[in-house]
Amino acid sequence: MRKTKVLISLLLAIILLVSYVPSFAEEESEVMPGRLVEAREVPFMLSPSAVYATSTPAIDDYYATRALAGCPDALRLYNSIVEIFTNMDPQNYQLTLTLPQIVLTGVSNVSLFDSYIMTVLECLWYGRTEFFWNYSNGYDYSVAGSTVLFTLTCYADSIFSSADDIRMCKGLMDNAVKNILKNRPAGQDTYETLCYFNEWLCDHNVYNDAGAAAGTYNLSNVIVSALISENSTTLGPVCQAYAAAFRYLCNKAGIECVSVLGIGHTGPGSYGAHAWNAVKIDGNWYGNDTTWNDSLNDRDSQFCVGSTTSTCPDMAPYGRDQFSLCHVSGLNTGLDNYFPTLSTSKYMPTVRAKGNSAQSGNKVILPFGEYTPANVYNVIENASLLTFRKNGSTISSSSYISTGATATISYSGVNYDTKNIVVRGDMNGDGRITSIDYVMIKNYFSGTNYSGDTAIACDVNGDGNILTSDYFMIKTYFGGVA
Repeated sequence: MRKTKVLISLLLAIILLVSYVPSFAEEESEVMPGRLVEAREVPFMLSPSAVYATSTPAIDDYYATRALAGCPDALRLYNSIVEIFTNMDPQNYQLTLTLPQIVLTGVSNVSLFDSYIMTVLECLWYGRTEFFWNYSNGYDYSVAGSTVLFTLTCYADSIFSSADDIRMCKGLMDNAVKNILKNRPAGQDTYETLCYFNEWLCDHNVYNDAGAAAGTYNLSNVIVSALISENSTTLGPVCQAYAAAFRYLCNKAGIECVSVLGIGHTGPGSYGAHAWNAVKIDGNWYGNDTTWNDSLNDRDSQFCVGSTTSTCPDMAPYGRDQFSLCHVSGLNTGLDNYFPTLSTSKYMPTVRAKGNSAQSGNKVILPFGEYTPANVYNVIENASLLTFRKNGSTISSSSYISTGATATISYSGVNYDTKNIVVRGDMNGDGRITSIDYVMIKNYFSGTNYSGDTAIACDVNGDGNILTSDYFMIKTYFGGVA
């Protein structure tokens, strides 16, 4: 049995319709029509290029692991296509690209498999937008017993003029991603990394009004535009590309993040199809709209927010100031039921100990040593977002963080949390391990009592007691042995 299909390509919400930026002057956006493509007939035959589904879903596959759970054979098909795209030699890219035949053996229910094929393609369109040439498809499959041969053809000629264009864009995208990841904050903490990705996309892009107004799927919808445009007004992205790039960067950094599609509301009668992200931090999901962070020139306004966070206060008179009310997920696709449920409130980062440091109430206690703001990544989380102060003055990147200093975490001009700092061994509060500290701990054993932060700093090895072992740690360090 051979079955052919005609597919209307609705990439990212009927090809994400029209991307949307908030403006009360905007009219209702219109849905961009999909492109009708003819299925290619494929004979039932095993070919040397047949691919068997062997890969395991990764962090990128949030939608696939959920939406395809009811049909394991469909998940195998999805994994096979991802495997082909991932390992494809760029020299094989074509404007009309027919993938190698995929062989699925032991298919238990062909009718069920057939009903899931569109969901497979939606999982690719929504979840794996780095395969940017896969935005218009035709497919065909043949069945013999419990074996299915599946062939997918991708049509990229409505955006690209040659296979060389696709290869060039793929190379530019890969190089941009490599450089972005290489320059991420040294601590590689989740919130810190998310701030960096959001800032990078805002710094390097300008929303493409012409692309949004075009009414057809174009380069501004493709992930590449958000990664290589360098603030070009003609090559820049619309919301679909902003969201795709943020999702891809997060996933490459090991952070669970998905693109979400729905309707963006900016006032009564002013709304349109829109794309944003949901990102997972500390076990909870939060919303992020990099497009509006950039377009509204307020990079914290839609960043890591909760469903009830007031992200657009100007819309309060219209009852849509909360994130979930101005970002309504769902565009009548097979994935609408799988968008993550957001936390109700905005993510509030706190100054937290990391590695061998410790936390005690409102204090972060650093291990025995000397620290500058430039080298605390291993002992305090989100170090690049911290401002250290002592007696009201900011500690410079090359100066020393001392006992009695404070650390404040902030992003985009908003302060979130402040903690007091204690450095074990720094008893006099100058940030250094010197003869003064040696004399102070020696005096302790001569009967001088210390309290507060000084007493904590006197417990040099952090075992909860001030013993001769602490004295000898200071003595050997001061003596140049340590």
